[in-house]
Amino acid sequence: ALVAGVAALGLVVAGTLLLSAQAWFDFATVVPTLSGSAMEVPANMAPASVVFHLGVPDAAARAVGVVHTVLVLGLVALAAWRIPSDGSLLVAAVASQVVAPVLWDHYAAVVFLPVAWLLARRQWWALGLAVALNAMLVLVVPPELTVVLLDVTMVGVVLVGWRAGAGAPGVAPGVTTAVQ
Repeated sequence: ALVAGVAALGLVVAGTLLLSAQAWFDFATVVPTLSGSAMEVPANMAPASVVFHLGVPDAAARAVGVVHTVLVLGLVALAAWRIPSDGSLLVAAVASQVVAPVLWDHYAAVVFLPVAWLLARRQWWALGLAVALNAMLVLVVPPELTVVLLDVTMVGVVLVGWRAGAGAPGVAPGVTTAVQ
């Protein structure tokens, strides 16, 4: 298995060098720029960065980011345990963007998956999420609101999924999955 892993890594490195060597130089330029200073990047919409730009000191902003991440991971665990698998997957998809130390505005596009899921369950309020987080309004919607709306999306999916499954572990009534 180790040999196969090393061989696969070698193929990936060789392939990217042959197809786009510039990608490695870009990577080598971007990573040091963001290491340790991602909070200071004005376009970063991650929770720690948002509160940092609101004037919260560096250490406190990092603590906000850690607390937010812990809460989001708790929500992901709750979703995996208590709501149907399709809903918990959507919570995890949004969480994967929200817990990252860098959150660019276009990452909010992930919200359209849970919005579609919510609309299929007649949750019309989710249209507001789609409107507020669409790319045409990226310069209008403040970064603070972007993070909050992504959090609201996850909580909304959990609440709707919980109601559908009556809060019981496992799959909601009438939902079929490959594993039951």
